[in-house]
Amino acid sequence: MLEIIFIHIPKTAGSSVLEIIRQNYHESEIQVVKRGDFKENANISPSEFLRKVVAPETKVLLGHFTFREVEPLVPDHPGVKIITFLREPVHRVISNFLFFKQRILTGKVPDKLMKRASETLLDYARLDQSQNRMSFFLDGIDLKSLFFVGLMESFDEDIAILTKALGLHIDSVPNANKNRFFNTKDFEISPEELVEIKALNSEDVKLYERAIELRNKNLNR
Repeated sequence: MLEIIFIHIPKTAGSSVLEIIRQNYHESEIQVVKRGDFKENANISPSEFLRKVVAPETKVLLGHFTFREVEPLVPDHPGVKIITFLREPVHRVISNFLFFKQRILTGKVPDKLMKRASETLLDYARLDQSQNRMSFFLDGIDLKSLFFVGLMESFDEDIAILTKALGLHIDSVPNANKNRFFNTKDFEISPEELVEIKALNSEDVKLYERAIELRNKNLNR
């Protein structure tokens, strides 16, 4: 029976959350899903795939799936807690761009994507699939309906709040899946680029502002 569903939006500290989950659950109780798993099992819907990989002993389902994809499983697991983390939208886009660059440099992308090696940040940000990714993953659910929404910018504080709410312990707070080639904090963009990326991700900007508002209300209770 599932206890936790973690919707891992790319580049929002999900790998670090997974390491904390692994400090509290046996590997046989954790099911991790990647977007590529859906492509490899295209003969069935994402929801059917998720239902297929959740075994009776699975307690935590974590991965790059959307709420719409996991929603059909929720009634089968009464009391399951749905959690996620968000990130300031421009920083998230930059981080995703640099992660893509790292994968090119290490040869971890298909040959057809190697031609994108010279792609600039704005080239990447202007692609439809690069825009409003957080809103895409959380489409169909209001943030208030989630058990917990953390922010990467306050990760240490939020992970302490989350683990206490879940009754978990932390041996250490990991910094997992760190980019070995680029540092988002050192990546400078112009004011014009900042304005354009915000405009391209206007839905994520609103979502993130809403998350901050809810977080502040919860902290002030």
